[in-house]
Amino acid sequence: MDQPTKPQSPAELRDGSPSAHFGVRPKLLTHYVPKGQRLFETNEHEWLGDNIDLRTSQSGPNTKASQVPIALASGQTLTYGQILALGGDFFGIPSSPISDSPTAANFIANFDTLGGAGSSVASQVPKILSILQAEIDAVNAAEANGQQPSTAYTSGLVDNLNNQWVLATGGRYLRLAVYNWDHFGKHAVTAYSIGHQVALQQAVTAHNTTDPTAQRAALMLAYAYNAFADHFMSDLFSGGHIRTPRKELYSDVTGGTSIGGWLSQYMHDEDSKYGLNVINNDRGADQPWPAYGDKRLFDTVDATNKGIVESAVQASADEVFEAFVSGVAPSASSYAALDLIPNIDAATNYVANEQHNYTPMFALQQGGSALLRRGCVCDRTSPVSQMTDNWWGWSTQLYLKNNCKDASPTFPPADAEYGSTAEGATHWEQYPEDDSVVSTTLDASGAGLVSMPVFITSLACYSDGLYTNGAGIVYGASASHYTQYVQFQKGAVTPDQANANKWRVYWHAVEPGFASGMTSVGATEWKQGKASDVIYLDVDTSSAGFTSTPHYFASLMGVSNALYTRGANVTYGSTKNAFRIYVKYLRGDITPEQANEWQWAMAWHGVPQGTPGSGSSRAWKQTAAGNLYVDIDASAQGFVETPIFFSSLTCVGNGLYANGPGVIYNPQTTGFRSYAQIPGQSVSVADVESAEWNWEVHWYAIGRNS
Repeated sequence: MDQPTKPQSPAELRDGSPSAHFGVRPKLLTHYVPKGQRLFETNEHEWLGDNIDLRTSQSGPNTKASQVPIALASGQTLTYGQILALGGDFFGIPSSPISDSPTAANFIANFDTLGGAGSSVASQVPKILSILQAEIDAVNAAEANGQQPSTAYTSGLVDNLNNQWVLATGGRYLRLAVYNWDHFGKHAVTAYSIGHQVALQQAVTAHNTTDPTAQRAALMLAYAYNAFADHFMSDLFSGGHIRTPRKELYSDVTGGTSIGGWLSQYMHDEDSKYGLNVINNDRGADQPWPAYGDKRLFDTVDATNKGIVESAVQASADEVFEAFVSGVAPSASSYAALDLIPNIDAATNYVANEQHNYTPMFALQQGGSALLRRGCVCDRTSPVSQMTDNWWGWSTQLYLKNNCKDASPTFPPADAEYGSTAEGATHWEQYPEDDSVVSTTLDASGAGLVSMPVFITSLACYSDGLYTNGAGIVYGASASHYTQYVQFQKGAVTPDQANANKWRVYWHAVEPGFASGMTSVGATEWKQGKASDVIYLDVDTSSAGFTSTPHYFASLMGVSNALYTRGANVTYGSTKNAFRIYVKYLRGDITPEQANEWQWAMAWHGVPQGTPGSGSSRAWKQTAAGNLYVDIDASAQGFVETPIFFSSLTCVGNGLYANGPGVIYNPQTTGFRSYAQIPGQSVSVADVESAEWNWEVHWYAIGRNS
């Protein structure tokens, strides 16, 4: 094996998808509207519908749906995408969800609020679409500024749009949201399936219609029905809609009050932000992909998901045209789109959890009927074993509001981002050329960073973390992600073993300039050490303006061979303006030129001493096996949940050769343990406390203390 190389993208690492999936978002379409009406561009739902091809005759060409006007009996002329966007969210019968009574009559009654001749509210459509223009303007502005599209959705914009939609629909928008389980999980499958069935039967009716004008009108009605149904199907590609037990949270939590809706919103927002790994029947269980949520369809991290939902909407519309041509509707068991949607059973099975998702905030008990809550409701890494049915809706909502949704971390500032992979369920992958190496890709897109940040990392564990390389080493970093490789020094390791050891990655992405920086990739001023397998670097931190020596934390960045090193978590001779890093290459000789060829660079972050959630210790102890350790006491910080910890070793001498710096053992609200050893050498407490060595562990934490 020469090197773990930089993955092309998170999608390629996870499922082999080509990097071409991560292209630039296509420009939003300008839609056909009859002369005299305003042109509108709308949201993700509309884009999905209008980006597909529609057939209107056997001999005619495929036409972009945005260019096919669909005249409705209500007097509105809309596109496929506009109907898809309006269906369910803005038009429908609040008291009669489709999945509660999955009949053709109930689906048509819901559809007719938008498209029926007797609709009393369809005249609201132009106003709704005009409000949606503000959303598109904000998304386009974000893209023009080089940001991820989802960054456009500030709380102010969302609140403003919601208020306007409530007014534009006479409150129906809000009433529909109270009963909106048609948009979630198996209820969405039911709502889509009955709507698609109605559309197919209407297509058969069109086939049997002989008058050309009437036949086209009948086919357009079939497409309109199907677009309305596609809203529910396409919702299933949003992470927040896949496993949230929406109806149960409404009906089982304090008797159908609004509390269940608020709890659903918290879970929906969490799964939308962080995404879920999902599978479908078409790709199979061995090809999972990440599905992010509402507002993230056009973010680069959701590119694979976007491609699959586009295929599903296209397949759904194609099936309507095929029924029109053949005069035969397929059976419900063979609907093409249902093979493309995420597998709901797999996503909700938190016990098997074969896709390695974090513990759900709420879930129906596997094999039972109880509605469970995560033990630590704010902590995505809270183990499945701590899920409980002993909880109350009102107190959980209050806790989420005060501690999870709006609470600020103890450290760092709001423009930073951080995270942790799931304890016991990290998406580790086996590196094919070295069975002692596993890897995982970390998603930092939620920070909305437009340039590469400083990544600080640590490896958390409960066992065997001391015998690893990789903590503090960042591969293939970009503004949105990086890859963490871990090598087990004692031999082969599998993803299952890594999760059994509870190996997981803590990471922190910091904008360069906030008490942080990085050297130039490919042009770092490495120097040759006295030994041929050692290089070193003097890092200038004067730009940060520290008034005293801070706690320094460093990461070695690269695209190859950085995994096989020691020293990335050890700083020498620290002052307020500089520190030195030595790097020992474990596979032979190393030169500064070779290091730059491999794009080795050093990223660093300084935490001023006295900052809440940080500290240091040199209270070394020794195990019976001879390993040294320090127990870090963070109890004074008052963390209410286990925070994310980062550690480093600062020294005068010999820290370069140590295993352990950057590895967090047994993290708890009150602290963690940091081990250190020099392989093949007996080291005593007296050694590390001597003036010649002077080893000290520095740490900081990101967590909630109220």
